[in-house]
Amino acid sequence: MKTTNNYIDIEKFLSAIEHTKVEIIQLSKFAKLAALTSIDIKGITIQEISFDCTVEHQGKINDTHYVFKLQKVIHKGIHNGISATKNSLIIATHSENYTASSAGEYICISISIPKELILEWFGELKDGVFNFDNLNLIEDFISIMNKILMLEINNKFHEEYLYNLILYKIGKLLSRIQMFDKKTKAHKKFNNISTFIKKTQREDFSIQEIADHFNVTDRTLRNIFIKEIGLAPKEYQTAIKMNIFKKEIINNPKYSITKIMRSSGMQYQSLLSKNFKDLFGCTPKEYQNRFNSNHYCNISVFLYLFSILNSQLSSYLRF
Repeated sequence: MKTTNNYIDIEKFLSAIEHTKVEIIQLSKFAKLAALTSIDIKGITIQEISFDCTVEHQGKINDTHYVFKLQKVIHKGIHNGISATKNSLIIATHSENYTASSAGEYICISISIPKELILEWFGELKDGVFNFDNLNLIEDFISIMNKILMLEINNKFHEEYLYNLILYKIGKLLSRIQMFDKKTKAHKKFNNISTFIKKTQREDFSIQEIADHFNVTDRTLRNIFIKEIGLAPKEYQTAIKMNIFKKEIINNPKYSITKIMRSSGMQYQSLLSKNFKDLFGCTPKEYQNRFNSNHYCNISVFLYLFSILNSQLSSYLRF
């Protein structure tokens, strides 16, 4: 069955990505809605994943699947410390933990295939970022996946043909890959500094203090961040704080925004509100109201359905 959905909330968007548990840090505002198109063919799930904001994310692949990703649109991308481009195939193996980032607009094709099927057809595969000298192979594969995503599958013969075509094309890619096996020094430096910022966000270190801590100039620090994630260090630091604050709002739906702000060690509510709106498109209070509305609406629906079921069950037991 094929489905296409648009999302304004990153949390709902993530929950729709198949066979992967993802936690994301949104570093810039959506220019338009995130979108997800999915189709399932005999247990193989193809998804086109599209969003246009800068993000960092970490995830884990379900132990039942392998996931293959090809980038249709990518400006700057990193997967486990290795640069990912339009020439790259990313293979994420079952139970693998990974970290990744992308800057600006990003569109990829993700193919989730059951582990037993991969072992039967190809044997055990290694995870990694793989490069193709011949870009036509990637473009041909993406073109076929795009056509499949637009199809309405009418019968089992049609489904069986597409099922074998997907596995054949995966095999063709696997026979022609070369691996990127070196993480860049710049990424290692960026990873150390960004981890420090996340761990010490309550300390509210200045950018100069962070630069001094890592024995670099503030200009060098800026260049590292612009090259790796497309954001200045201060923009990155602010985005981390806003993501942490949003998570606190989600985890404490009954608290006032002021109480959440104080418990999170944040000050200057007007500035916080502005930074939050710049990143997520609404104020903290608007976000809390929207989240609580969805949360309690779901509970109300559940209670309503439960009352109907309970009434029907009681009528049944009276006979």
